[in-house]
Amino acid sequence: MTLKLINFSRKFITNEYLSWLNDKDLTKHSRLRLKKNTKKDAFKYLASMKNNFYFAVIYNKEHVGNVAAYIDWYNSCADLSIILKKQGFGYGLSSLKVLIKKLKQKKIRKITCSTMIINKPMIKLCLNLNMKLEYIKKKQLKFKYKFVDLVGYYKFL
Repeated sequence: MTLKLINFSRKFITNEYLSWLNDKDLTKHSRLRLKKNTKKDAFKYLASMKNNFYFAVIYNKEHVGNVAAYIDWYNSCADLSIILKKQGFGYGLSSLKVLIKKLKQKKIRKITCSTMIINKPMIKLCLNLNMKLEYIKKKQLKFKYKFVDLVGYYKFL
């Protein structure tokens, strides 16, 4: 698999990319689902990530997703996130492994990730990264008119 992480930049904010952010199925477990996402929103988010890690996932020269790490530099911790336009091809696990390697190089000591308990693909990714369950917040998030648990995973690097 020829997979690379490239620093996310304005050039990745295309109409196709915006279509991912507004795809109800793709974002069903994400905060992105709560509103229509615009180019202005994407540029604002990019600007907000300047002290964090934010990468485009490139597979065979195609932009297939993004990974990000929201870094608490003082405490050497990072919270991971991911969006993929295609799932089930191994892009998620491979790209997060590369991201984690970059975090280790920056002396990040702990990674975390939280998601809805019904987001089975994300939970599977966390477990495949040997992350452990850290907490469950009961009925924390609304999903289709009901409240579901938020689960948090962690790993020391």
